[in-house]
Amino acid sequence: MAAIYDTNWRNASIGACRIGFGESDAKFELACMIGAIWVAVAGNRSWCYLGRKRLQEKEEEQVEGTDYLVWAGYSYWTLGYLLSGQGAKKLIAQDPLSNIIPVDEYLPILYDKHPEEEWNKFFPIRNLIALSVEPLVLYPAWYLHEEGYVSDTEDSPTITTTPRTEL
Repeated sequence: MAAIYDTNWRNASIGACRIGFGESDAKFELACMIGAIWVAVAGNRSWCYLGRKRLQEKEEEQVEGTDYLVWAGYSYWTLGYLLSGQGAKKLIAQDPLSNIIPVDEYLPILYDKHPEEEWNKFFPIRNLIALSVEPLVLYPAWYLHEEGYVSDTEDSPTITTTPRTEL
């Protein structure tokens, strides 16, 4: 996981009530929905995907009382998100830089939707509340193998070690 995520999360945890992040190569659509989404994410909800790739076939349940939110399942391609101060505190409390892992793996672990039980053991407190907008409002500017596509993680190797028990 890049240190830039950790820095942004630390800043969000001490100041902003809610903060938004987006990848530099993401396309933004349906900006008119953002106001309604900001309001819906307020309160005890920690995290909301604006753009992602769903990695599970099953239907995601709509958040009661909302028109544009679902409870997020296992996801990848974290293109953009909204983050509450409380959510930022949950993300940094697990000390993610001591167990380097891609942010796309870290997030589903923290909201307890990651299928790899061995990886989950590295982060024993999994209480992030994760939502997603539906329909999505951020999309990749380029897809795998298209001209202009660059990835620093697509073919990276998996590193294994022993989970920390001190948390």
